[in-house]
Amino acid sequence: MKPIYNVWILLFCLTFSSCYDEDIIDPTPDPLALAGGVEFPQGDNPWDNDAMEIYKNFGVKLIYKNITEKDLNKNWTNGGLGGSSKIFENCINDEMGAFYITFMKSHVFPYLNREVTDRVFPMYWYFVYNYSVFSSIVPGVLEYYVALPEHDESQTDCWVTCFWGDAAHSTYDDPITAWKTPIAGNKDSYAIRRFKIIDEVIRTAITRGNIIIPADEFDAGFDHSAPLVRDEDIESKANPDYYLKRGYPGDINSLSGKYYKPDSDNPPTAKETFIGYLQIAMRFTKEEREAMWPAATYPFLSTKFDFVTNYLKKYNIDLEAIAQGPEDWDIKPYPELPETDGGDDDDDPWGDWGDW
Repeated sequence: MKPIYNVWILLFCLTFSSCYDEDIIDPTPDPLALAGGVEFPQGDNPWDNDAMEIYKNFGVKLIYKNITEKDLNKNWTNGGLGGSSKIFENCINDEMGAFYITFMKSHVFPYLNREVTDRVFPMYWYFVYNYSVFSSIVPGVLEYYVALPEHDESQTDCWVTCFWGDAAHSTYDDPITAWKTPIAGNKDSYAIRRFKIIDEVIRTAITRGNIIIPADEFDAGFDHSAPLVRDEDIESKANPDYYLKRGYPGDINSLSGKYYKPDSDNPPTAKETFIGYLQIAMRFTKEEREAMWPAATYPFLSTKFDFVTNYLKKYNIDLEAIAQGPEDWDIKPYPELPETDGGDDDDDPWGDWGDW
């Protein structure tokens, strides 16, 4: 029996050695690798080559067509009286798919790096049309649609991004507000979308431990116990506890991309304060922040913005560059979009996109 036993040991060692050798090989991504049953890259267009390059550098596959409900195989239906279900459509033309990939290439990935995004991205990132959830509280009576954000916590193996949809799939009067759509010729609408996506990446990187908040060093000079003064009259602004004098600028809403001052008289925690500074520095340039909060008036605030922007450079993240965006920011051609019901009755099928 002993010779047979030795043979088994030899076979085991050979097998283990073979597996180990395979593990240390640096694999080259397979151009025909399947993404949930969909070939990747999805064509031989210039934007498909861009998607392949992003995959090589960041390990995430950008998918814009031939997406099925099975590919987004997460909680598509939920409980409740009437229940709810997620809805999406594939990109309605090639220009829409090209726009998505080009936006990611120009407005997102140049500002990130593999060290920061390690364990942040899923394997698949889908780009769709009309991504929303339909809720039926009282079937046939109380029913509505709500547009969904990039990173739904129920989606564990993919992210889903939607720039466009029609009014019928949104609670807003116009789809622009619902999906925070980048608008041709409108730089700020691009900046909001760029912020929303990178903000999600950075906050997830913090959660994963890829970016460490320097709590002790950053927190020097803050008082998180004394109540804040948040009124905007002359007397309040002269008070030493006025929120800006205390160094609490607020934050940027991750869904709307809008700035908000602190929503409570109770100061936020050190972590919340740091993230607020980080978000504001990604959303507004240093010049814009100076116009909002002059350094001569709020020196403590100004020094903390400098601290946060310099600290993130240690991770090769340039917050000022994110706020500025790429020089060639307007993506062409802009996809042709279908006429939609609802909104204004003028020549613009998207209605009034105005209030950002």
